[in-house]
Amino acid sequence: HPQLDLAHVLRQAKRLGGERMLLYSLRLANNLLDAVLPSEVVRQMSFHPAIDGLVEYAQRQLFDDGDRAVPDQPTVDQFRWLIRERLRDKLYPYYQRYVTDVIAPCEFERQLLPLPRELSFLYYFIRPVRLVTKRGLRQIERIVRRATNHDCGNDETPVMPG
Repeated sequence: HPQLDLAHVLRQAKRLGGERMLLYSLRLANNLLDAVLPSEVVRQMSFHPAIDGLVEYAQRQLFDDGDRAVPDQPTVDQFRWLIRERLRDKLYPYYQRYVTDVIAPCEFERQLLPLPRELSFLYYFIRPVRLVTKRGLRQIERIVRRATNHDCGNDETPVMPG
């Protein structure tokens, strides 16, 4: 849009931690739609070398045949990591997933141990303990299975050289 002050928009995006996302979007629009980019925007893109790879990834996603695998294709998590600038923005989705999947109690805990409303805060302690116990027992089972699978099959006791 000719009336848009891109220099101001870039400053705002940088302040909010979204400069790379904005530059990525502008580069994608430039590549796909031949949108004209001001020299200041192109200069800013040079400070973010990951943008070109991300744009290439987006173009492959849009136009490559879906039946064949694209080599070196980043996962969604890798893409999100590369597109964000600030560490807190990169870590937030993982924090959110951790809170949702590990800390926040679910209906199963409430059915497993019905507590009165006054004690419902205890579910935030019960869930992590239950998950650690559950996952810990699985790990112990795997270790035991792995140890029994590595058994040589002979009953001879190894003799230490001496």
